[in-house]
Amino acid sequence: MYVTRRIPAHFSSPTFLPASFANYGRLRCSNLFKSCSSICDLKRLHAYLLTQGLASSLHLATKLVSLASALSPTMEYARKLFELMADRDSFLWNTLIRGYATIGPCEEVPGLYKEMHLAGFSPDYYTFPFVVRSCAVVSAIREGKQVHCSIVKNGLDSNIFAQGSLITLYSQSGEISDAELGFGEMDERV
Repeated sequence: MYVTRRIPAHFSSPTFLPASFANYGRLRCSNLFKSCSSICDLKRLHAYLLTQGLASSLHLATKLVSLASALSPTMEYARKLFELMADRDSFLWNTLIRGYATIGPCEEVPGLYKEMHLAGFSPDYYTFPFVVRSCAVVSAIREGKQVHCSIVKNGLDSNIFAQGSLITLYSQSGEISDAELGFGEMDERV
């Protein structure tokens, strides 16, 4: 829930936004996102979206989280944006998980995966490779095996990206026979 506060006038003026946003009134939000080249630009855009009452849009919030994880060296701002969202979907969860799997710390990913389940969202073919890869990076073989079971339960055991990440998990954990078994079961090899 957002608290309504008086927004200073300079937040909604064209000078508040960077020069690349000069025609922001005529641009669509997607173009504004494309104009962001730094985390500072993104924070300005976020402030603009707040002033326009658009920050609670799930679609725009997902874009904010995605861009925050791409522009920032840490996941701190992306996580804050995620935590502000009252409504979430699987895509928003996947965006946050992908960010942590890419930027780190990867130790956060298994916990986020569990939170996603507890919140009632089902992982999909996009979720699993990032979770399994993070388990491999932090040597969390037990959690990785649990995720492997979920992959099978969800019928995604033939997904090439899930299979590849499982092979990486097992080989990096020294479980070569399981890695070989996974490789042998692959329908397609890249």
